[in-house]
Amino acid sequence: MKEPTPYGQWPQDKRSREQIVQDWFGRDLMAHARDLAWKKIPSTASEEARELAKKAALDALHGVLQILDGTTGDAIDPERAVEFLLLGRVVQTHDGGRDEILEEHEIGPGGEGLTNAFPRWIKDNFGDA
Repeated sequence: MKEPTPYGQWPQDKRSREQIVQDWFGRDLMAHARDLAWKKIPSTASEEARELAKKAALDALHGVLQILDGTTGDAIDPERAVEFLLLGRVVQTHDGGRDEILEEHEIGPGGEGLTNAFPRWIKDNFGDA
């Protein structure tokens, strides 16, 4: 996996910065959800069971991304729906604490589409330079 682009080298345009934040979410999702689930597959599992467990973990993550993308039809009634928001923030930290929000981007729903980015993320492609 390539190293992420350092903050000081991010492009200036808002759309590119939003994409970087979205891909950062994908990096964390794969590292802390997918990989964690895969590590918990027992070493005694058959290859077939192991592949089935890996696919189930990816399917579950994909379902969560569909919810965050707003593609699951969360209608309350004909005129209202529930929307879940995924907001990515870049924060400045000092002395181990979070002090200042530098920028924020709504990455779900919106952006490239989390479910559109998911196939790249599975392959550990996070748009890094």
